[in-house]
Amino acid sequence: MTVTHQTPTGIQPYRNTRNDGPFRFLGIPSVMRATSDSTGGTFKLIEHLEMPAGSASPYHTHHREDESFYVLEGEMAFVCGGEWMKAAAGDFVYGPREIAHGFQVIGDSPAQMLLMCTPGGFEGFVLEQATAIAEPPSPPDMGKLMTLAAKYGIDIHGPLPEMPDDLPAAKNSRPSLKNLIHLWIDCFNRRDWKTESSLRAEDFLAFLSADGL
Repeated sequence: MTVTHQTPTGIQPYRNTRNDGPFRFLGIPSVMRATSDSTGGTFKLIEHLEMPAGSASPYHTHHREDESFYVLEGEMAFVCGGEWMKAAAGDFVYGPREIAHGFQVIGDSPAQMLLMCTPGGFEGFVLEQATAIAEPPSPPDMGKLMTLAAKYGIDIHGPLPEMPDDLPAAKNSRPSLKNLIHLWIDCFNRRDWKTESSLRAEDFLAFLSADGL
């Protein structure tokens, strides 16, 4: 006997992976996890797979949806209503509509983040600017961005307010193994031996290929 579960709205369960339809949004490799169509208009969910160190959003205000942010890897700084806060992997930040906010990746490593908007609809702003994942990052078309912002009920105020030097410590400030490896490789390539050695344990051993020696 086959049992089919139907919801009143006809919405069906589904799944996707990071290999399903990745694209670039303002240069950031991303995957759209859920849209208004798949959630009955309740929310939109996007995953930013790798946000480079120093990358930042503009300071902006949503009039139609609330934004929620969950940091998967790296460290980020969020500003809401002029107040800055620091968030590390495992931290959640809520940005209500009608309050200006924005974010920036801080530290030396890339960040990874889930971004949810409730209700749905904001995915249109993202997808209308999406570019192929194979295309290299390029500066955004500001004219198109501003036109779409007005279309989707978003005010773009400009660059983020100045970030203070004394941001409160993140709740979970211990870097992930992946980020430590990224940092170690970067220090090794830059020949920053002081920082590179501080990232290694006392019993660190390296095994190098003899090919070409």
